[in-house]
Amino acid sequence: MNGPTRASQQSGGSVQDHMINFMDPAPRERHHAQIELHHTKNGITHLYALQLQEANKTIENLRAKKNQSHAEIALKMATLHPLRVSSIRWRVSSEARGYLPGDVDADADV
Repeated sequence: MNGPTRASQQSGGSVQDHMINFMDPAPRERHHAQIELHHTKNGITHLYALQLQEANKTIENLRAKKNQSHAEIALKMATLHPLRVSSIRWRVSSEARGYLPGDVDADADV
């Protein structure tokens, strides 16, 4: 029994393989590249999520401005044209009572 036994050769080879793999930079570089790719994908996903949140905030702000503008326009219309509205109401009520539209004052602003 001069030399290593078969079991010690297998375990020694296994340790040797592990040491070679540990010292070999290629598997480590592949592993680090996979980690970087994972972080990059997560970073891009996070960036897209932030951009989506910002876009949704912009949409909500624009909707609020639109609603405010509509309310302001409606208020201006009501304050600038009260005579026109009352004239139209009077004309409609006159027609409902049986008066013809020609019977209404011709100078009324329609």
